[in-house]
Amino acid sequence: MKLRNGFVSNSSSSSFVLNKDCMTEDDVDEFQKQREIADECDRFDRIGETDNFFFGIVDYSNKFCQWLEEKKFERIEWGG
Repeated sequence: MKLRNGFVSNSSSSSFVLNKDCMTEDDVDEFQKQREIADECDRFDRIGETDNFFFGIVDYSNKFCQWLEEKKFERIEWGG
């Protein structure tokens, strides 16, 4: 039997937290549009928001996740 220390994931999804302070108004508007598309197309994505943050769980293979990675926001944290 193998024992492993640390994080191991076989998941095709990831969680994220994005600080709105690093976003322009155009970025926020574009995020909202992308989020609406994701809500319609990707039933397994869960995306929420507070006054200061966007957060969620997204599938690596969907267009919303690809868009997030392409934007290269300074203050986005990815989880497992």
